[in-house]
Amino acid sequence: MNRKVFFIFIFVFALLSGSLFSQEIEVLAKNEFINLKEQQAFEYLFAEPQDSGRVFFVATLRVTDDKGIDRLFEAIREEAGKSGANCFRVEEYMQGTKKSSLTLSTYFALQDYLNENNKLKEKNVIYIFGNDKDGDGKTFFKFNGKKTAVKNRTYIRYENDIGAKAEISKGGFTGTSVTITGSPEKSASYLTLSGWGFAPFGGYMGTAVNNGAFDVAVGGISINTGKIHYINPNLANLLLQVWKENDTDK
Repeated sequence: MNRKVFFIFIFVFALLSGSLFSQEIEVLAKNEFINLKEQQAFEYLFAEPQDSGRVFFVATLRVTDDKGIDRLFEAIREEAGKSGANCFRVEEYMQGTKKSSLTLSTYFALQDYLNENNKLKEKNVIYIFGNDKDGDGKTFFKFNGKKTAVKNRTYIRYENDIGAKAEISKGGFTGTSVTITGSPEKSASYLTLSGWGFAPFGGYMGTAVNNGAFDVAVGGISINTGKIHYINPNLANLLLQVWKENDTDK
């Protein structure tokens, strides 16, 4: 392989992987008096931080790009982690025709503060999110046998009583079927049935399951035949702030 062909190959590979298009990240505000080690966790804060002794402002970051909101979130998560932030609040999301921007305020919180934050999470509810695409597109599915649809950049919320079973299906006999059983202290379930932009098989953004004809059970969710994506709860709670609830009678 000559050098010209080699560099063309490298360029095409980088183009396909998206590595040539780095997001523009702006630091809008920064705490210059804090020095923290790098963090991996990045949790959604359900309330404005009030306890100055247990939670500390790190920085307000804005990312602008032509990619989906999940990729914008991931870019900020990586940058915030380098500065020692382990949690965030949503400041603004601007959806553009060519590029969009996401602004988050990031914080470092002690573990006991995060434990208290976790107590504010919803229990026994199911959220189904639409595609992150322009236009009036819809994703059709059945919830307990009733056909419905979730529009692009919207979500549908269902309550699931303790002991009750909620069945979600898409694609008929050879499609995807999910059963979620309500139980005491069961965390909310965040699902997308279209797999938009989510890292498959254990990625941070979400988990994909494609198990063929086998039945599996994961966290109280049983799946058979096909693929389904679970949205990372921190990203999902961000989406609940910036997207609208689907106007459907469910």
